[in-house]
Amino acid sequence: MISTKTIFNFLLIVLIIAGIASMLFISIPYFFKNPDTRFLLSKISVQHKLVWQIGFKIHVWSSIFVLIFGFLQFLNPIRIKYPQIHRILGKLYVGLVLMVSGPGGMIMGFYGNGGIYGKISFVLSAFLWILSTYLAFKSIKQLNFTQHVYWMSLSFGLCLSALSLRFYVMVLPFFFHLPSTTMYALVAWLSWTPNLILAHYYAKKQYVKI
Repeated sequence: MISTKTIFNFLLIVLIIAGIASMLFISIPYFFKNPDTRFLLSKISVQHKLVWQIGFKIHVWSSIFVLIFGFLQFLNPIRIKYPQIHRILGKLYVGLVLMVSGPGGMIMGFYGNGGIYGKISFVLSAFLWILSTYLAFKSIKQLNFTQHVYWMSLSFGLCLSALSLRFYVMVLPFFFHLPSTTMYALVAWLSWTPNLILAHYYAKKQYVKI
């Protein structure tokens, strides 16, 4: 008899894989500098700024790898049976978040959609992503595995905001009819705050196992 927990974990893995695949599909036009993408059309006023271009390129180009490396970190077959691969993937994830994707996301946050409240949300989520990733790295260097699981869970929960943001962008307009700035500010906050709460409780459950 397959347990409910096993079914839930399987569905969660399928959703994350589907989300990563959709992110790759969405990001492909950016690699070819397609100016007709919906997001780039909303950024016409800042596309000429070098700092935005740098933040955008490094964030988008690294995001797919960060999602993949982060996802693989939580697969038990890799984590338990192949700890060396787990450590390599962890170093790649941490390095990309701290030096590439996180800073790029923070730069983009200052130019984010959704008015001042949207900008605050994007900058804050990028800061918390960098901070939680650094604390996950620091805790494992100190051999504090419990804290490592906790901070890494929060880090990947924030990482998944890239997927949840696009989910809310597609779904919320069917239920709420708000001005575009207000809607995007709402999406900006919803994209990561529920993720952070769920990651917190997930990590707390892991404490029992450690």
